[in-house]
Amino acid sequence: MSKTSQGNGSVFRVDKFVVPAAAREEIIGKVRMTHELLRQQSGFVQDFLLEQFSGPGEFNLVTIVEWESQAAVDKVVPIVKAAHERIAFSPQETIARLGVRADIANYQRLPELWAGQPAPGAGASTLSTWPVRASLIMCSKPRHSAAAI
Repeated sequence: MSKTSQGNGSVFRVDKFVVPAAAREEIIGKVRMTHELLRQQSGFVQDFLLEQFSGPGEFNLVTIVEWESQAAVDKVVPIVKAAHERIAFSPQETIARLGVRADIANYQRLPELWAGQPAPGAGASTLSTWPVRASLIMCSKPRHSAAAI
């Protein structure tokens, strides 16, 4: 993509995985371990670990982490890398060893998608007035507020 985050809005790290059944428990354990560290970092907003339960999609495990800004993401990358090195954990080696396929990228919200429409969660009739069927409705509260960190 040519457009990059301008540092003035949330950044969403979305990791999508095709996880063989035999690798499920180990991958989920590693994801949980990493997310425990992420939740302690400045700029963390919220996270989700999603497992596919129906539909034809190939990705059966998805993680989403919302950060306050690209600056927050930039600060956390070396922290996570150092933590993984301390325990001799290599995500790339683990993914290769277990036969997992991954698609990993950072995303930003498209403001024009919501122009003139109520935001998700804005009221009981929101979904009926929404022009786009949402594939994910974030319904949990953030685990930490930015002020609490």
